[in-house]
Amino acid sequence: MKGQTRVISFSHGLQASYSNEIDWSHFHQHSSEIEMAFHPVGPVTYLFGGREEAILQGETFLYWGAIPHRVIESMEGDTCYFLTIPVSLFVQMSLPASFVRQIFSGEIFKEKSPIMREIDLLFFHHSKGLAAGENDFLSRSVLYWVQYRLFRFLSNLEHPLDETESQHIPKVNPLQQETKTEYVKVKKDKTVEKMYKFITSNYLKQVAIQDVADHVNLNANYANTLFRESTGLSIGRFISMMRIYKSQSLLLTTDLKIIDVALDSGFQSLGNFYKSFQQQVGESPSQYRSRHMPKLEL
Repeated sequence: MKGQTRVISFSHGLQASYSNEIDWSHFHQHSSEIEMAFHPVGPVTYLFGGREEAILQGETFLYWGAIPHRVIESMEGDTCYFLTIPVSLFVQMSLPASFVRQIFSGEIFKEKSPIMREIDLLFFHHSKGLAAGENDFLSRSVLYWVQYRLFRFLSNLEHPLDETESQHIPKVNPLQQETKTEYVKVKKDKTVEKMYKFITSNYLKQVAIQDVADHVNLNANYANTLFRESTGLSIGRFISMMRIYKSQSLLLTTDLKIIDVALDSGFQSLGNFYKSFQQQVGESPSQYRSRHMPKLEL
């Protein structure tokens, strides 16, 4: 199928998108977004931070985009649908405080509701028309739908809907996508995999590029080149990405002082933490916390 990408933007920063040309060979990180996504054809295997997650066909999953993530196994012709919700909006949606804390602690939530899948497809199918005619009332209705979708998502975790309910919703396939049966695997290198696991197990310690290279008995420059070719990131960049993700989680789920957040995230100096945080997130740790923290019940 020819490469397709569509991104529909609403007010409040909401975006409804789908694409079959995402470069999943690189790690992605979206610090300011909560993402709800599904793949029409599955299963799909992700790396989320330091763990592997299998997403089954028909499952919708919800996660914080700040977690470094990439796909390591998908189906031929795979397409990803995703709704991105700004963190600043997410924390205002009157969701259970425990659920919000778990999201910001790195939990991946999944659901498998046939009727909600059909509703999601209808929303994506009509999103272009909704955005084109958006006014104050339509903008509110989109917000109410997103809030309803999140609450329904939570409800479905404990009370799955009967599959027969989906019979009353018309089938929609915006991309006319054919189901394939062949797997597409991102090239796996055992050496790179060992480096990845070493980093995700030790990034909170005083680990450096040389430590990672020594772990796989390689020259530091060659190890860095190998890792970059496989993931799109240097070893140092990935270590920093993991530490920033950890710091964001601590900022939004604890009342630790900034210096303690920095140290508990693997940074050895406050100055280095501030510099890295500003570069990756676009604002200082204090600004980041002040924008979101007052709305969370810790």
